[in-house]
Amino acid sequence: MKILLISTNRLKKIMPPMPVGLAYIASNIDERSHELKLLDLMFTKSPLEETMVVLKEFQPEIIGVSIRNLDNQDARHTEYCLPAVKELVETCKKYSHARIIVGGTAFTTLPEEIFNYLNPHLGIVAEGERVFPELVNRIEQTLSYEDLPGLVFKTNGKIQINQPLFANLDGLPLPKIEHLDYWKYREKGGLGNVLIKLGCPFECAYCDAPQIIGDTFRKRPIEAIIDEIEIMQKRFGIRELFFNDPVFNIPIDYAKDLCRELIGRKLAVGWICTFHPSEFDRELIELMKKAGCRLAVLSPDTGSPKMLAVLQKGFDLDRVREACQILENLKLDYVLDILLGGPGEDRETVKETFNFLKSVRPTIVNFTVGLRILPGTKLAQIALDKGIISTESDLMKPKFYISPEIKGWIGKRIWLERVKNPSLILRPLIFLISVMHRKLRHNR
Repeated sequence: MKILLISTNRLKKIMPPMPVGLAYIASNIDERSHELKLLDLMFTKSPLEETMVVLKEFQPEIIGVSIRNLDNQDARHTEYCLPAVKELVETCKKYSHARIIVGGTAFTTLPEEIFNYLNPHLGIVAEGERVFPELVNRIEQTLSYEDLPGLVFKTNGKIQINQPLFANLDGLPLPKIEHLDYWKYREKGGLGNVLIKLGCPFECAYCDAPQIIGDTFRKRPIEAIIDEIEIMQKRFGIRELFFNDPVFNIPIDYAKDLCRELIGRKLAVGWICTFHPSEFDRELIELMKKAGCRLAVLSPDTGSPKMLAVLQKGFDLDRVREACQILENLKLDYVLDILLGGPGEDRETVKETFNFLKSVRPTIVNFTVGLRILPGTKLAQIALDKGIISTESDLMKPKFYISPEIKGWIGKRIWLERVKNPSLILRPLIFLISVMHRKLRHNR
């Protein structure tokens, strides 16, 4: 069968993320039996026109449409992604007789609502790496497929959503990265994305990750991770990576073993990772730096003890400060993500956050005002109770929680803090210059 996989994501933010999920799906499809093509719309100027060309030339029998984002989660400059996806699905229907199957993180967030909105033939919630290839095989053999885990379909006019599959990652093949244009991503500032593990057991009030990727860690074998990095380095010359893991450093022993293996293989790669302040020690951070870590991204979200409790972060401010001190002592660059506007945020909690920021020396501070309300979260329940939303179905379109106590002045306050504390501007510039210098040196 001819299978077309389409990555619809066009949100670049700081750096464009590669659609590695589709590369994993491709790795599970037997290309001896099926003809496969991956269409990535990230950089195209005319996504619908390019899609039409591919549909006419390739004539797929099955089209998999991956939806990474509902929107850009920015309350001030909101971009809503689903209307463009709907146009794409309608284009596929108009110029092809293929069966259309939708999936991806955004679809998993609100599968019934998005299925109704897009009206595809089928959908898959959660991970499709194993389910999609099996679905393709059953369609080809005209076998029943309605028992497949995570499948979304209509029966008797009603939408059926099967229990999703959160599978062990031990047997997951290496992603077929040759289907992605790594050179284009590299040219545009993107990094090689590497999956370390899936799952998140934490209960941040605004985050739906436990529902999307499971609430327990499922780790890839470390040897497979290192093999993948080695292939990326040899075949594509990738020297900068992003470890695609919400909490790289937990479990701590697994993170240490991964760093030791990177060191032992002598792979000259630099990498960025997320870092959760609840579980770490100096040895881990030393190993991270020795293994090539260039930047650790911490998301305390606040410098207020009150807001840490409201947001259910699972650590206290002393723990964050300790992590910052070790990172600074070891001269390892780090980012602090600050999220302002949660329930109960006021002048006092904002003041506490800025006072905390004066006590540490992060390389970069990212400020976000307003929390995207996602279904199934504690924040969604608070928004329902306060009448900000009427049902969770409202959340297919961007809805944000911004404490009324900070509206009207918080943007100016952030600007004033940057002016009063020039290091908030200078340190990111110095880091950017060092990154540019490193890239120039590698390209010689």
